[in-house]
Amino acid sequence: MKKLTLVALATLFALPVHANQTYIAAELGGGSYSMSGNLSNKETFKDLDDNAFFNIKLGQTINENIRYYGYLQHGGDLTVESKRKLPGIGTVTDLKVNLTTYEAGLGGDYLYHFTNQFYAIAGANVGVYKSELEVEAKGHEKDFSNTGLSAGANLGLGYAFTDHFGMEIGYRHTHFFSNDFDYIGATLEFDASNMGYLNLNYKF
Repeated sequence: MKKLTLVALATLFALPVHANQTYIAAELGGGSYSMSGNLSNKETFKDLDDNAFFNIKLGQTINENIRYYGYLQHGGDLTVESKRKLPGIGTVTDLKVNLTTYEAGLGGDYLYHFTNQFYAIAGANVGVYKSELEVEAKGHEKDFSNTGLSAGANLGLGYAFTDHFGMEIGYRHTHFFSNDFDYIGATLEFDASNMGYLNLNYKF
């Protein structure tokens, strides 16, 4: 996590200092993962495809059409379980799986203005992700971790309520490179995420 934070800070310092306005946004979203591997359709594991995230962006606008930003994202902390009832004992947990993902990087957007307040957004981002998978079965626990590159593209619409405050909604597709978990022939791969998002932003 410390490495991802350093990546985000480094990208922010790389932004052009002559930009017109500083831009900050808080973003919430939800959607699903595109998964593969021989565990992806198994009970419990397939429930990991649901996803939610929280994203903080800090950047600058170069002009009314172009902006850069650094971002730090928490991809949710999802736990799924497989349980069953045993006579005389009660409910027991056979399998418990937890997935947590972090991401940090740099992105840019092109803004097309329909009016002074209403605009469309098209953008792309590149970053570094860290995915942590914890599996607990019958009292035994195994932890896995992946770190790699990510690349995404987004489309959206925005509305500026004032010169400083605005709101945006949109869709983002992110591809994860080599986000594969493999253990004794059991494989689970998180290939991409498909997310809808809503953010509130402030320019100063």
